[in-house]
Amino acid sequence: MAELIRAFHHDLRSVVGNIHAHIQYLLSDHAGPLTGAQRESLETAEFSLRRLALMTDNLAQSVREESLSLNHREPVDLEALAFSVVKAFQVSASHEGITLDFARSGEDPWVLGSELLLGRLADNLVSNALRYTPQGGRVCVTVRGEPEYVILEVRDTGIGIPPHEIPRVFARGHRTEAGREKSPEGIGIGLAISEEIASAHGARIEVESEVGKGSCFRVVFPA
Repeated sequence: MAELIRAFHHDLRSVVGNIHAHIQYLLSDHAGPLTGAQRESLETAEFSLRRLALMTDNLAQSVREESLSLNHREPVDLEALAFSVVKAFQVSASHEGITLDFARSGEDPWVLGSELLLGRLADNLVSNALRYTPQGGRVCVTVRGEPEYVILEVRDTGIGIPPHEIPRVFARGHRTEAGREKSPEGIGIGLAISEEIASAHGARIEVESEVGKGSCFRVVFPA
């Protein structure tokens, strides 16, 4: 099964890359100027394609545990990394009527680890927050340094998580009932992958949530 999933991931990634190239070609106006509605439609399609790529990456990651061994560690500017993730989601958040903010700390918080995996972690958390935040809501991403910790925080005004569901949010395949209703296309492994990446970096993920008011996912790294 693992080999089948890896082959599926490879083939699907090729298809996604091809579609993305065509969308970028059209957005660059090489085929002629676009109307506002056409550009908005293509940008929405590009965002949906990005989400599909993230879902397939998460599926492949779930059967590739050895990739979390962090054989090579390097200093990573966590604030710059998180900011780049926020920028990547700005257009799609705007289209969904969600305010996506990044709060700079004015500090220089670095962690030791894999920039690729930490990018996946931030991407998963921001994507998850946007998925469960309704139109008119807000998602705020912050990174701050403390004497003993570096903290990445993603806070939203989304649907929230019932208290009895919080201990299970990182279980593979688990999705809350409200989550399935709000976003039926998810497969329930993004948060599991996020926790594994955090753990591989010696970090932990704390969750605060209130139904109807929103959630906060806080990744606490050793400084």
